[in-house]
Amino acid sequence: MKKINQTIIGGIITIIFLCLFTGVSNAAGIFVFSIVCTMGIGLLFWIPLFMGIGYVAVGVYKAALNQVTDEKSDSKPTISPDQQALLNYINEAKKAGNTRETIINSLNKAGWKEDDINKAIESY
Repeated sequence: MKKINQTIIGGIITIIFLCLFTGVSNAAGIFVFSIVCTMGIGLLFWIPLFMGIGYVAVGVYKAALNQVTDEKSDSKPTISPDQQALLNYINEAKKAGNTRETIINSLNKAGWKEDDINKAIESY
């Protein structure tokens, strides 16, 4: 995210917290007088503060977003090519009208493990 966006986000967060802790009128007074009375030199304090708080806030947001997407990706197990071939075979056999027992018998004869067959059939 661009630094200007982080600075704006940090400014909003800082002003909200300043309002919560000192009240709206006091927060406005602190902010305006620190800039006006110092002829803008107060911005040398506020802008880096906004940038720092914005950087941290965006970092925390991205980390939380990555953690959520990692949890979603962990929920889907990966399928090996052999397992995919087994699923494809079962799908085609069902489309052809074969019964469950016929499919299981043909897969057993082909050398597939009973556990793999049962898991694949249960997924359909």
